[in-house]
Amino acid sequence: MNLLQNGSVVSIKKEQSSLAKKIFNVIMNYSHLKVFDIEIIFDDPDVNVAVQNHLKKINSFIHKNEPIRLILPAFPAKSPNREKTLGIKPDLGEFLGLKRLNKICSQIQQIYTPGAKVVICSDGRVFSDIVQVNDDDVTTYSEALNDMIKRENINYLETFNLDNVFPELSYDEMRYELSNNYGESIEEVKYNVKNQESEKNLFNGLHKFVYEDMSVLNRELSKNQLKKQSKEIAYQVIQRSHSWSDLVAKFFPECIRISIHPQKLNTGKIGIQLVKCNHNWGTPWHNVVLLDEEGYKLVKNKEAKEMGAELISSQKGYSFYSMV
Repeated sequence: MNLLQNGSVVSIKKEQSSLAKKIFNVIMNYSHLKVFDIEIIFDDPDVNVAVQNHLKKINSFIHKNEPIRLILPAFPAKSPNREKTLGIKPDLGEFLGLKRLNKICSQIQQIYTPGAKVVICSDGRVFSDIVQVNDDDVTTYSEALNDMIKRENINYLETFNLDNVFPELSYDEMRYELSNNYGESIEEVKYNVKNQESEKNLFNGLHKFVYEDMSVLNRELSKNQLKKQSKEIAYQVIQRSHSWSDLVAKFFPECIRISIHPQKLNTGKIGIQLVKCNHNWGTPWHNVVLLDEEGYKLVKNKEAKEMGAELISSQKGYSFYSMV
């Protein structure tokens, strides 16, 4: 009798393990990395550890018969650089990105009845003051994004932001509490950028974005001034971003961490590309959508205009450019 009971337990665990791998591969189908068979043995032991950690979290949700929860710090606000973006509100880019995230959850539900949820941890308020985005514009963007989710019945997504954590504080007080209670010092950030490949890649990507925006928004500065100031801002963005990640991990400790940045598996994060772009760093809040013969993709607003693309609205009223 005991042997049969033990056998049943083993059988259940094997079934859960197989299901967890299937769910993990659904998520990986949307990642920056190529789809792979989870059964293969990786040469990098750190990758094996990271994958097993993901599977352990997924199995925990399966054991409790709960939706798989994925956490994504993203959708902050539109870049104020109008050579990149159309305005302060979400457009077709956000819509396509949200639908893609929703599709991940929908496909998981096809093989696991409780399904999945993506919690979008909007980080616009986290560093708006250092990237020249008005807090009122962050609020407008956030409210419009929530309206889009409700209006389009994007049922698998939820939102969470700094306002939910410190509802009684001013925006500056929120950022002060975040920086002083979570994350790392600027000195630690600079050390890690110098000594860790993933942090160096993150810095280079953010520095590029910040420099592009500042060169348009601060035309009175020389190139040397722009480079110097944009580097320091990039370090601050990383510090705030890591602080936000630490806070999010505290609030959602058992969730699968996904990212809009390209990620190697040994980082413990899974990079998800929201909308097709010529490079992996493209996001809807730094670009516009262009429709051409190959379909929808992200480009800079300035690029779309230079191509002679026509600015139109979708049937749902979301702006984008078209070449067809």
